[in-house]
Amino acid sequence: MGYYSCAIQLGDAGIRRSASFVWINGKEVGYNEGAQEPAEYNITEYLKPGKNTIAVNVYKYSDGYYLEDQDYWRLAGIFDDVWLFATPGTHIFDWYATTDLDKTYTDARLDLSMDVKNYSASTVNNFTLRTTLYDSDRKIVKTLISEKFSVLAGNKQTVKISDDIKNPAKWSAEYPNLYTLTFELLNELKKQAALWLDFEEITEGGKFYSYGIGARTYGAIWPDRRPQPEMWQIKKSAQPVTAKLISADKGEVEITNRYLFTNLNALQTEWILQGDGEVISKGVLPVNLEPQKKAVVTFP
Repeated sequence: MGYYSCAIQLGDAGIRRSASFVWINGKEVGYNEGAQEPAEYNITEYLKPGKNTIAVNVYKYSDGYYLEDQDYWRLAGIFDDVWLFATPGTHIFDWYATTDLDKTYTDARLDLSMDVKNYSASTVNNFTLRTTLYDSDRKIVKTLISEKFSVLAGNKQTVKISDDIKNPAKWSAEYPNLYTLTFELLNELKKQAALWLDFEEITEGGKFYSYGIGARTYGAIWPDRRPQPEMWQIKKSAQPVTAKLISADKGEVEITNRYLFTNLNALQTEWILQGDGEVISKGVLPVNLEPQKKAVVTFP
């Protein structure tokens, strides 16, 4: 059993994991069990202006402990991100996207399910959801708009929309093609969220196919904690910044910022020139590139 306490200013962060009790400013907020399950608490009524205190009592053993054996060391504590966020009274609470390829692995069906939650004390009306699918070049592939809907006070409303996507670029370990899908909750104000999306197919029997090519993933990290080659595939497909050589003679490289909200000027871009394993030169190159944009930069 372990006890953790920290003081926060509003605007910092807050999700707790593992078997634990949570208190805010000395008042119990809730209990969570299952180290790999997300725990989310609505702590609005427990907060006060200025400094607030979060306290967490983490238990190593619980009646769900045996479920946490596979692929994990038996360690207790807070080992995932802890953060605090604020939302409007009505907002997009959760979403689920499914891509289903046809029998020839050519076209796909895009099914979307979105939960809109209303924390206010009154019913809200005349909301619509607009989703937009972009390809890797940030070109619009499809826009879907829901019918108008209402959400009762203190409840959530599930909205579902679907459409066909003609011959999308398929995902594989060799060609990790990704799309960007944005969600907008429309009324008087516009609220937006975004995620990355790929088109692939999983068939019966657990066999994995990407546009008809068989493949299998055995796990990125094995129970003995050894990283497997799949881990590098995951890293490659999910990396937020990519670079492609345009001209070696001119030192030109095309950089793509796949971040959704972060300008690359928030990062330090370092470069290294090697020959036969030896470092010839290196340096730092400032890059000012907005989210979801690409540009050609010249190295000195």
